[in-house]
Amino acid sequence: MLRKPTLHFVSAIVASLFFLPAQAKEMSYAYLEASTFIDSQVSMDGVGGSADGNGGGIAFSWLMGPIGYSEWMYDSYSLDSNTDGEEATARFGAHHRIQEFQYGNLDVYGGLSMDHANFEVKTGGVTTKLLDDSGLGAYLGLRNG
Repeated sequence: MLRKPTLHFVSAIVASLFFLPAQAKEMSYAYLEASTFIDSQVSMDGVGGSADGNGGGIAFSWLMGPIGYSEWMYDSYSLDSNTDGEEATARFGAHHRIQEFQYGNLDVYGGLSMDHANFEVKTGGVTTKLLDDSGLGAYLGLRNG
């Protein structure tokens, strides 16, 4: 059992916590992520078929100065043992904190991306490309944390 002076001291500390402003941590734009797809089913719109598949990927990002960052993503797929695909993206962006936002941290972010996708089907000894495309893109968003 706490003595009365100790109880008053602990109560004062706990009560003061409710009146202190929240100290939110800075949002991080640096990460490392690995993913896997196990026995997933993909349906193809317009064609009417579906395929079971497996795959995996990796994504990572790092900061480049106070507002800049670079993000890299790669995914590889194997569908029904005869269709293989891969997607790769490289992004270069910047973020800015909106200081006047009162409900946590709010960042606006955006940048340019370079994307590549390649899917092909192997039937017999013949390989047919379903998709082989690369291009530049742009993105813009809000992030709250």
